[in-house]
Amino acid sequence: MEQLHYKQRICTDKEKIENFLARSRVGIIGLNAGEYPYAVPVNYVWWDGKAYFHGMGSGKRESVLQKEP
Repeated sequence: MEQLHYKQRICTDKEKIENFLARSRVGIIGLNAGEYPYAVPVNYVWWDGKAYFHGMGSGKRESVLQKEP
C-alpha cells in the first residue's frame, strides 16, 4: 500500500496552532485501549499552553486512562 502525504495540511506555525486551539471547544482524544484504540470527542479549554478536558470522572474514557495514562 502506498502511503499518502498531505504536505499542504502540515502546520508548524505556533501562533496559528495556538489560535486554532483557543477558538475550538471540541476535540477528539485518542487513547490506547488494548487491541484497538479508543477515540472519543471531548469538550476542552486551551489555557496557558495546556488543554483542560471536561469529564464526568467515570466511564470508559476514565478506565482506559487509569490503565494507560
